[in-house]
Amino acid sequence: MSTASSIQPRRVVSPYCYVEEEVVVDFNFCQPSEEWPCVEDRNEYYGQAGEALHLDLLYEPELVSEDPVISFETALWFWMTPQEPNKPSSHEVITGQWTLSFADISAQRFSGYGVITNIFNGAAECGNPFRPDPRQESRINYYRRYCDLFGVSYGNNLDCYQQRPFEWGLQKLSQTSLASS
Repeated sequence: MSTASSIQPRRVVSPYCYVEEEVVVDFNFCQPSEEWPCVEDRNEYYGQAGEALHLDLLYEPELVSEDPVISFETALWFWMTPQEPNKPSSHEVITGQWTLSFADISAQRFSGYGVITNIFNGAAECGNPFRPDPRQESRINYYRRYCDLFGVSYGNNLDCYQQRPFEWGLQKLSQTSLASS
């Protein structure tokens, strides 16, 4: 099974986005499931977005990078769609519609830009207060720049270093379930 470190960086479209992620750490993004098999280190998001858009993005992921309309549609889908089973949508977070659960509070996941990083990148960038991530710092700086351009407040909780990634709770729950079987 491939890992994210095997992805080679591609051209930068703008300072804020890449056609493909520039990878700094070795992290396996693919979590196999009965519904979404791992295909070249991708599954769930490509499968779900493709299903919503009536496209086979699981087996034709290049459509996202090659077709600007599909690229925009998938970005909008990801922004607006809560990620199962316990992640809010980024839209809910940034517009103040997200209601914190007890699990969120105990995981130090509070409303702000940092939770959006947690939704997108989870354990690849969050949950390690002793090792700031340069990708996250760069993104926060761009976020501040755009907030300044629009004349809006940055808000609180811009990073996710202290936050427990959403998927860590699921891994613990799965390990607990297996141990009790």
